Amino acid sequence: MEVIQLFILGNIIGIVSSFFGIGGGSIMVPILYTLYPQLPASIVIPISLGSIFIVAANNVVLFKKKGHLPPKNIIIALLVTCTIGAFIGSKVLYLIDTELAKSSMGYILILMVLKLLFYKGKKTETDANKNQIIPYSLVGFIGSFVSSITGLGGGLVFTPAFLSILKVPAKKVSSYSNLAMLVATLFGILPHFFTEMSQIYFSDNWIQNSFIGNVNLSFIFIIALGGFVSSKLGIYLNNITSERTKKYLLAATLSVFAMKLLY
Repeated sequence: MEVIQLFILGNIIGIVSSFFGIGGGSIMVPILYTLYPQLPASIVIPISLGSIFIVAANNVVLFKKKGHLPPKNIIIALLVTCTIGAFIGSKVLYLIDTELAKSSMGYILILMVLKLLFYKGKKTETDANKNQIIPYSLVGFIGSFVSSITGLGGGLVFTPAFLSILKVPAKKVSSYSNLAMLVATLFGILPHFFTEMSQIYFSDNWIQNSFIGNVNLSFIFIIALGGFVSSKLGIYLNNITSERTKKYLLAATLSVFAMKLLY
């Protein structure tokens, strides 16, 4: 039963990630806390980051085949800034109140929703800002930092920022966001492999024995397997959905996530 629950969770993450470019941690983290209330943030967050990393890696490969990845200069900028932000965030995680970080993120999401719904900037269907390295670098750093301290993957920062601030075309937003999440989650989870495991014990030996540091590989791979199954569906929906429809769906989704983070 536990395997089925985690596999279904992975399917949801796969669709959300490839369609919106949101890592799915905003769904995964609350569900994991509900299913396993005994787990501390130091274990839940690495599970979320590891699962999102594998799903995002699969999505990036699929998007590469369709030619939707950013230009090389943007890729390099995101690689560098996401690495720095994720590493710093993973260290800060053990020093701050995670609930405060989640609340702050909730208010940021509300502002993003208002911007998506009511701000009508200059419309573009090209990568108008592809040479503006600094804005992309700032988004990469902030998104990966938030990812590491909340386990939300960073997509909740990357996707709205790419869409409404950097003016990336809607059908490419998910590919840009997944690339950023790939780097953010990789360097966000690495330090957790080298931390002393929290004193948590599972009755099932296959779960208990799959810990490396605070990273539970069994949880990660089951969730990621579910994500593999559904990722292609999310990419298909991304390609056939209009920009207007996707924007309103994203605004509705972000509103739900904001309420979950705040309440």
